[in-house]
Amino acid sequence: MNEVERIADIFGPQHNGKRLIWNGFKPDGTKNQYWQNQNIDWEKHLSGELKQGGNLACDGMSKAWVIDIDEKIDSEKIGEDSWNVDNKAYPFLSPSKRWHIWKFWHKAISTKDIVEDRKRCEQLFKSKKYKIDYGHSLPKENGSLLGINFPFNDHQLPYDPRGMVLTRDQFIHRVRFQNYPLISAATGMKQGEGGRPTALLKIAALLEQKNKFQYLDDVIKNFGDEFTDTEYIKRIKEEGLHKKYINIGYKGLSEAISDVVGFDYKLKEPEHEPPPNLWEGSEEFEDIAFNKPTPPKKHKLEIITGDDIFFSEDVPINWAIENILPEGMCIIAALPKIGKSWLALQIAIAVENALEVLDFKVKKGRALYCAYEDNKKRIKRRFKTMGVKAEDKRPQFVFKSEKLTEGLEEQIESWIKETPDARLVVIDTYVRALPTKARKTFKERYEIDSQQLSELQRLALEYNITIIIIHHTTKGKQDDTFNEISGSVGVQAIADTLWVISSDRKTGKDSILNITGRDIESTAYQIGLDVNCRWLNKGRPGENLESEDEKQIIKAIKELNQEDGSYPRDVVAHLKLTDKTEIGNLKKRMKRMLEKNGLIAGRKNGQYKNHIY
Repeated sequence: MNEVERIADIFGPQHNGKRLIWNGFKPDGTKNQYWQNQNIDWEKHLSGELKQGGNLACDGMSKAWVIDIDEKIDSEKIGEDSWNVDNKAYPFLSPSKRWHIWKFWHKAISTKDIVEDRKRCEQLFKSKKYKIDYGHSLPKENGSLLGINFPFNDHQLPYDPRGMVLTRDQFIHRVRFQNYPLISAATGMKQGEGGRPTALLKIAALLEQKNKFQYLDDVIKNFGDEFTDTEYIKRIKEEGLHKKYINIGYKGLSEAISDVVGFDYKLKEPEHEPPPNLWEGSEEFEDIAFNKPTPPKKHKLEIITGDDIFFSEDVPINWAIENILPEGMCIIAALPKIGKSWLALQIAIAVENALEVLDFKVKKGRALYCAYEDNKKRIKRRFKTMGVKAEDKRPQFVFKSEKLTEGLEEQIESWIKETPDARLVVIDTYVRALPTKARKTFKERYEIDSQQLSELQRLALEYNITIIIIHHTTKGKQDDTFNEISGSVGVQAIADTLWVISSDRKTGKDSILNITGRDIESTAYQIGLDVNCRWLNKGRPGENLESEDEKQIIKAIKELNQEDGSYPRDVVAHLKLTDKTEIGNLKKRMKRMLEKNGLIAGRKNGQYKNHIY
């Protein structure tokens, strides 16, 4: 997310085609505002080009409340009182230069629960003798469509507990870390305020305690001014200067926060150990609080009648490979070193150039290959082996990325949005894309596999593309070939299409590609690699058709008609091959044919002959 998207997300879901326009004040001092049937344009709003507002309730769900304080108050006082009422409350100057107190949730919850929390805080502000305009405090429990002007216009800026203005980046940072009061309080903290170096030590200790020390730079970046003592930061990172605070407890945190905000503050209750997934998705503002989980998000059922479906326009399947690889998520599984990656690369090149794969047509588009087990040197060798020419189009590659559920899905979605005609994404392999903790966990494998793959499957269907995930099969044979896919049945359950390559290395027989899926008929093909390491369709299992390369070799030996047999150089000359790679591949193929009984040895060493039949 960029800054605009983050702020839009913080202020919650809005009604489509509905925005409140604020165009200054009328002569009588009232706001000149009106509703428009258009979506909020957050870029124009944040730039000041068009001041806008909206609702805080959408289909019974909300992510924020606002309390209207109808009086002018010193920023230092309102900052301190807001923090003491609720350390997740943010004072903003209102359009009339009074105050709006906002509170945000990371995920939308029921408006009813939001309203109850707002009323609780209103009573606390009332006890401090604040003048509250209850009519303009939002949202309303009855779902009223009363609007509110959104902040970040002119003077409508957020303030910290010390009464100082926060920048947009600092505001986003504080919302992101609002479940950690010490980090939240230190946002915007300037040199000389509250012993900033000591506060940084305690924050570093807290981060290390939660095994998230890498966020220290984010904290430093969002101080109120530059932390210039780089040697001090170096000592924290390299010498562990902060470690004496590792076991900081409830009392220590309260004292640290008091030092940072500049007034006495005591945490309402001891901070409990957060659940292990507290930090998952922190980029998207995951809301898992220390002391209690957020109530689950509730949605109304979206009812679509059977008649709507029956009489709707037929939408054809968006094929990557016609008849065998539709849009959606596909698992390609086989034993190690069978040639899964060669097949995936062949498909990616075919998509870029609209070439056939396994004798089936391929739809042209852009392809992204996540080659986690390879490097540029290996990919270049494979290009050469596969006969890729300079004029051919080639896929895009990444060799490192975030892990599944830790940002990879967002990275892929960004590529899709930024790439016209995006058609295919390859993840090679599933295991390399898993977070470290998921690789070490073998309990509840169904839930783990479902969690890791469900968002990729959603992306594939939402954007009508194909996402291929390279995976392994188990060593043991199963009655159902698809049960040989490694992991839980969750892998099979989530995937839209399954490709399993069965191979018996001992017998040297061709591999069998078994295919099944939600949008295709189950089928199987006998496949084999040609001299350029491209997979060929050799027909239905049992038909034992030679590859095109093998046919050419057999035909060349027959036409040479040499009694003692033919050397590979004779076949090369007969076929008029000049490319060194093709010549090398042909020699390997002839040797492999001899090993598989596709050719027989000639009279002299290195010679080959056809079978007499």
